[in-house]
Amino acid sequence: MSEELTGKVAIVTGAGHGIGRATALQLAAMGASLVVNDLGGDTGGKGASTGAADATVKEIVARGGAAIADYGSVADHQAAQRMVRSALDAFGRLDVLVNNAGNMRHGPIWELSEEDFDAVVAVHLKGAYNTIRHACEPMMRQRSGRIVNLFARSIGLYRAGHSCYSAAKSGLWGFTCALAAELGPYGVTVNCVAPGPTDSRMAANFARQARSPEGIKDPVLRRNAFLGIADPVDIATFIGYLATDDAGDVNGQAFHCYGPHISRFPNPEPVNALYKEGHWTVDELKRQFPIVHRAALDNPAPPDDAGAGNDTT
Repeated sequence: MSEELTGKVAIVTGAGHGIGRATALQLAAMGASLVVNDLGGDTGGKGASTGAADATVKEIVARGGAAIADYGSVADHQAAQRMVRSALDAFGRLDVLVNNAGNMRHGPIWELSEEDFDAVVAVHLKGAYNTIRHACEPMMRQRSGRIVNLFARSIGLYRAGHSCYSAAKSGLWGFTCALAAELGPYGVTVNCVAPGPTDSRMAANFARQARSPEGIKDPVLRRNAFLGIADPVDIATFIGYLATDDAGDVNGQAFHCYGPHISRFPNPEPVNALYKEGHWTVDELKRQFPIVHRAALDNPAPPDDAGAGNDTT
């Protein structure tokens, strides 16, 4: 195993299980000292315990690495500040931040409560702000740093029942792009990694579906079923690469990492321009829009005639 992160210090949030745990172990094996953050509790973000973070720390130390545990919630601005301070106090610097902590609230929009929406955005989007806001300053002073935000394969692929999760993750992508432009001049890179269905607590239901092709109902999973279920180690390995000096010119990018499959999401760019001199009329658009755009549009959920007129409440 490469040890090119020797002397470096990393924070990994949500590192008690799954991808976060695998990432903490990967970075430690590459020589980094770790702050292992995990609030504990269930995938809905409820409950708290110290056991998950402690177990990952114990495993790192048993392998000869250095690690300390942190049990704060990334949704808490002051707790995020304490997390960064603990890295600086224990190890003297901070080089890598992996925002992996997550939660999930399922349901169609007409059943989602305000508390559900706020809870998901607070962890995935506000949580990334909280940790990065405090981590960026020591990285900027060092003129070096690596920030990796975990986002979602569902971006742009319309996963019904996950509207608040998709909203938070979409915002995280835009946040990442803006931060890459702000922090890049200081030698700090900011990138996104989107795992496919992975053996983890957050994706347990998806993993069960994908193991049984005849049972896959989600269209996103059907598109990727041939790849099987990713091992968290595969995602952790790619994050380990992004943490190295060799990836110093990789900034403001979003990658899909699904086992042996690594691809890059294109940044949104306008395509198929529809243009005329002066102002459009509605009648003109009715004629011209289908010619230029309609064939390229994919309706993710056309009306279900069988359910027409059903009361959603």
